[in-house]
Amino acid sequence: MFYKQRRVATKADMWFAQNSSQFERLKNLSVINLPMENTRAIAKLAQRNMQLQCTIQDGQVWLSDGNDSAQVERVLLKVPSTRGH
Repeated sequence: MFYKQRRVATKADMWFAQNSSQFERLKNLSVINLPMENTRAIAKLAQRNMQLQCTIQDGQVWLSDGNDSAQVERVLLKVPSTRGH
């Protein structure tokens, strides 16, 4: 049996919903949400004088400090319009 995990609405989702009509007028705008669990993992990499490597492969993004790594999941809320100018 397969269960699809539903994403819980966040403050970012509510903010986007409240402003989406304004965003639609901006044809070249992209809006990307980074889920909280991913931003927490990225925050754990933060250190004074840090050096991070970013790997992008097959649409996945990873940050690494040489010892630990964190996946940067992106939830696309709006992508640029491909319709006529």
